[in-house]
Amino acid sequence: MTKRDADPDQGQAVELDERLWVGPQPNPSDLAMLAGEGFGSVVNLREPDEENQPISPADEERRASELGMGYVRIPVARQGPTPEQVDRFRQEVATLRAPIYVHSGGGARAALIALAALAVEEGVSGAVMLEKARQLGHPCDDPAVAALLKAYVDARTVGRTRQRP
Repeated sequence: MTKRDADPDQGQAVELDERLWVGPQPNPSDLAMLAGEGFGSVVNLREPDEENQPISPADEERRASELGMGYVRIPVARQGPTPEQVDRFRQEVATLRAPIYVHSGGGARAALIALAALAVEEGVSGAVMLEKARQLGHPCDDPAVAALLKAYVDARTVGRTRQRP
């Protein structure tokens, strides 16, 4: 899980822009590697009761703090985020030290939420955002989640969207 070896098919970090990287939940040694690579913050999007968490949210926050990284937790259901959760993500990311590692279980939720935030910031349409997710190896396979995220982005970029990334 390093910047150099980014590959979504291998469960590794993927760079979205100079500030945001997305991927699977790090374990304690991964957190140390992220800090060593210069990451400034971690955003955890996993719910507390999800299975197969290599480290509890409380321990992850403590370890990130010990390593000098900021930490924010925004629990998002696997069924997709609410508009309020994406709004909160955008607000938190604006204040965190970059680069920021955003994670969910396998990285798909992280990619979709981070891409929605970037789409609003960059003024691109929801359709462009969903295509970018597909290109990065994190397609939105749930039509309801895709519709929610597309509507979220389009509602915040009306009149200023670009159709091409």
